[in-house]
Amino acid sequence: MALYGKIKAKLVGKPFCTMVVLAAGSSKRMGRDKLMMEVGGVPVLVRSLQAMQNCAAVDELIVVTRTSRLEEIAALRNRYGLTKMTKVVVGGMTRAESSLAGVLAASNRATLIGIHDAARPFVVETFACNVEVLGTKFNVATDEAAREFSTALLRGRLRVTNKLTRDDEIVMNTNDFVSLSGDRLALRSIENTDDYLWPEGIFNLAGHNFGEIIARLESLYGVTIAIEKTASPELNIIRGKIPVAMGLDYALRALQKITPFEYESADNGTITIR
Repeated sequence: MALYGKIKAKLVGKPFCTMVVLAAGSSKRMGRDKLMMEVGGVPVLVRSLQAMQNCAAVDELIVVTRTSRLEEIAALRNRYGLTKMTKVVVGGMTRAESSLAGVLAASNRATLIGIHDAARPFVVETFACNVEVLGTKFNVATDEAAREFSTALLRGRLRVTNKLTRDDEIVMNTNDFVSLSGDRLALRSIENTDDYLWPEGIFNLAGHNFGEIIARLESLYGVTIAIEKTASPELNIIRGKIPVAMGLDYALRALQKITPFEYESADNGTITIR
């Protein structure tokens, strides 16, 4: 009876909720640290943490990560005002071990403990739109300077809310594509789902011209590529994919097997194609 009474007393009123955020992955398939990749100028990990920071039901955030990331992630607390983030702890060799490490680090006041994969934010906020996850697999591409926004839904459902125009909202279903047209949302079907494999570390070449491929390589690898050829090389790729983890040189050499061109890298990191 005494134990039951103690548990009942703890559950009176609002429960104390701790969220354990798993951020110990190595991003092997992606080829680079996807948790620190920026979406709208903010790292993916921070997007997840901000969603929970702004949720009234969440009282505490525990981040589980690798030893090499401890200081970097701890610094996010002050940089982004993540006041609910109380601890950053080292995870284990498996997701189960990392989850346990986070649960053991939770406050003694916790009556509810949730576990969340940091690479999958609940809400992605961009300059133009909010994308709310409704159990799904999707991609978001945004460029505020160019006033470009798009999201592709590969599985499940998404709600996209336009921040630029009132009462403009679309609930997406599988294989839907939403983009910004002026200040309004536009809906169409995905033409080729292979174009949205980049979060899994796969870059699709098929159906794209040389300029489009180069622009995508610039985005994927964070480099500047200048094309000095008088005429852009012609491509007619029916099927072709490149593992992002193999690196930029691998991707360019693969392209050289399809169409002739030369390239060189300058000391400032710029790559010139001739």
